[in-house]
Amino acid sequence: TSSVSNSTASTTVTATSAYAGATLEARVNGGSYGSLTSGVASSSLALNVGTNTIDVRVTAADTVTIKTYTITVELPNAWGCAPNASRPGLLFAARPCQETPPPAHVSATP
Repeated sequence: TSSVSNSTASTTVTATSAYAGATLEARVNGGSYGSLTSGVASSSLALNVGTNTIDVRVTAADTVTIKTYTITVELPNAWGCAPNASRPGLLFAARPCQETPPPAHVSATP
């Protein structure tokens, strides 16, 4: 699991195959797989606030042997919160956080 800042809208993955003839593919959050070139960064993978799952699928040249590697990326909301997978309904953060934006502070001088 990796955590990124809220200003991160997307990421890339770079997969490297140890075997000639293997095909590499990646997808984010259960979407469609896109082809990867070994050793080259993927196209941009959009991230959602919360838990993002990136699957990297490697298919051997025999087209029967398939291995999927999963990367989890946590993207906090604008207030620094991200879902806590071990305790649904709770949030974790490096600093105190809120699920809703803080109230606006308005000052006026008569």
